[in-house]
Amino acid sequence: MHGICKDCQLTRNKEDRKTENYRKLKRIRDKKWKQDNKDWMKDYNAQYYKKYKERVMARRNTESILIIENGSKKSINRTRNKTPKYIPDDIVINPQRRKDG
Repeated sequence: MHGICKDCQLTRNKEDRKTENYRKLKRIRDKKWKQDNKDWMKDYNAQYYKKYKERVMARRNTESILIIENGSKKSINRTRNKTPKYIPDDIVINPQRRKDG
């Protein structure tokens, strides 16, 4: 038995997930689980690919969106093609419109 109600425990768990220590331990747990379940993951991925082949291929063929930060380019949507044919110099999005005149 716990000395805390279910709602309070859920709130505590949400707060714990925000800590760096939790994220570090989760990465370790996830890595260990993947190593222990390589065969299961391989079978699952193969079945998923068969079931959703068109969706997977469509995702692979999408273009990357690049954002320039401090002179380095970051890819948001990673594709198999590591070297895009055209890389824009900079992306500037300014939602404000000026009324000149």
